[in-house]
Amino acid sequence: MMNYFAVGLCLMAITVRIIWPEVNFDEVSLKLLIAAVLILLFPELKEVFSRLKRFKKGEFEIELSEQVSKLAKKTLEVEAHTANHAEISEEIMKRIARASSDPRGILMIISMEIESKLRRLAKKAGILNVSKTSLITILNELTTSGFIPTEVNPIFRQFWSIRNRLAQSYHEELSDAKLYNIADLGIRILKLLPSLDDSREKLDAD
Repeated sequence: MMNYFAVGLCLMAITVRIIWPEVNFDEVSLKLLIAAVLILLFPELKEVFSRLKRFKKGEFEIELSEQVSKLAKKTLEVEAHTANHAEISEEIMKRIARASSDPRGILMIISMEIESKLRRLAKKAGILNVSKTSLITILNELTTSGFIPTEVNPIFRQFWSIRNRLAQSYHEELSDAKLYNIADLGIRILKLLPSLDDSREKLDAD
């Protein structure tokens, strides 16, 4: 029955073109017609497309999980060799607490605070055009000038890469547990960034 229906669609399209030759099918419409006919003629294609979509989703989760595991291991190593861990302000902790049921919201708050702190540190360090300078450039300059420990640079880059990937793949479903894990890593990396008081001491020493 479906085969006859698909053939009927094709015949209808051909008939329309014969009777009204001035009618043009745009590329999108033509592709949709072909896809509909293929699915009607070969119902199993629908399952194939569904499997491909699930495979792509699974691939995303696996790759992201590997990146997060590597970052967690490296962060632990850096924490063990870093003496000073900055405190997170009470205001930020309250904002995180209010968003406790939304791991993506927590991740956004932490990311914004990390960016804000780096730009404030950059101003203290005398880096020009802070607002127009990319965060990675600021990070590199702060690392070169000794304001940020060298070992913190790569884990920040890894975290920021994961953060950007999540932002660009917002439609991808990821377990809350995994998102909370990433948010926790963000908090730990935020603590590894020196406080503004530490940066003042660095400037005074120079």
